[in-house]
Parts: sequence; C-alpha cells; structure tokens
Amino acid sequence: MAIEDIGDLLRGEHQPISLRGSVIKYCYGIAIELYLKWILIEAKVRYRRNHKLTQLVRKLPAAVLDGLRSIYSDYRDRYAPTFVMMEAHAHGAEELTLDWSTFDKFIENLDKLKFVSGRYADPAEYSIFQSRSSQMSREMNSYMDSDAFFVLGDKLLAHKPNPSDYE
Repeated sequence: MAIEDIGDLLRGEHQPISLRGSVIKYCYGIAIELYLKWILIEAKVRYRRNHKLTQLVRKLPAAVLDGLRSIYSDYRDRYAPTFVMMEAHAHGAEELTLDWSTFDKFIENLDKLKFVSGRYADPAEYSIFQSRSSQMSREMNSYMDSDAFFVLGDKLLAHKPNPSDYE
C-alpha cells in the first residue's frame, strides 16, 4: 500500500502502523517472549529476567529448540514465504535487508528490530527523520509487510512441546 503522507505514520491511525506496525509488533514480540519463558518455566530452566529473545532461545531444551527449528524450516520449505520488513522515514519507506532463513535468524531479527524492548520507547522521541542520534527512536517506523510472517508466528506459538522434550 502506498503511503501518501509519511508523517501520518506518527500521527493518528494509519494502516501499516495499526495493522503491522508498532502496536502489533510489540504484542507479537511479547507473545513470543512469554511463550519462550513459559517453556523454560515448564522445563525448570532458570533464565535471566530480561527481554532478549536470543538469550531465552539459547536456554531452551535441545528437543524443544529442534522442534521449533523444524516448524520454521518446514513452513519456509513448503510455502517459500517472503518476509518484507519496511522502515518509514521522512522521504518514504524502504525495505530493510534481513536474513530470515532460519529460526535462529528470525529470533535475532526480532531482537534487532526491538519487537520486545521497543514497547518501552518513549513515543515523544519517535522520529521519521533518520538520525545518528541515539535519542531519536525509530522503533515505531518499521512494520512487517508480509502476512506469512504472522502465519508462521502463529504456528510457532501454537506448538506445545511434549513434556518429555524438557529433559
């Protein structure tokens, strides 16, 4: 969908933001974080109380991690989805170049794009202007432009590991 006024991404309601942008992205991120923490609690594995998905994934029991990797790769092999992450800025929107080839890369990208920690950003500091300043937050400016991304996420979150996988 073309964005007629890029400034609308930060003011009021706009399709990419409301459907695939910051609010959905943060809800999706926290769902994955809680899912991973639930597995670790069920498996009686201690973890640091932070919001880094990559650290949580590293703590998963091997059988559970293999299962999630298998779900991810099977979906990618069967449907060959294209995940398109866009970032809006003052001059339009452009696709971010990201590697989504494996479950581990998927998790790394969610951390990199602040799917979890971005919800703590101060909306007063959001900016559509590209800046090197660390004070200008760009979390809200990115949005997933791919329904398959969310379909795959639902498949991952629906996976209930067998309790024997926790050993």
